[in-house]
Amino acid sequence: MTRALVVQTAWLGDVLLTTPLLEALAARYGAVDVLVTPEAAPLLDPHPAVAAVLTYDKRGHDRGVGALWRKARALRARRYDLAVLEMSELSEKLVEAEKAQVLFEPDAEEPPAPTSERPA
Repeated sequence: MTRALVVQTAWLGDVLLTTPLLEALAARYGAVDVLVTPEAAPLLDPHPAVAAVLTYDKRGHDRGVGALWRKARALRARRYDLAVLEMSELSEKLVEAEKAQVLFEPDAEEPPAPTSERPA
């Protein structure tokens, strides 16, 4: 089974607008993990397309570069096959830099085909 992560740390409305993406990914890969702000976590916790809700408190205890890198390492340890970054912020780019495979970014014209290889 493919392990997928969706990162959406924007406003609550943006998180809600991500639910069709979660459903599409879950239909293809099984329930996905999501990384959201603590305020958004209750919105997705009961969603059937979501396996786990992880939080990133970018304005609280996860603030700062050190905390950001710890979060990136923790995500890498979960060994995701796919990561979908719904925002183009520095924090999501650092998750990508931690060698998560990115399925697509919202600004991309076409998503690249996923591979069966895990990132190194």
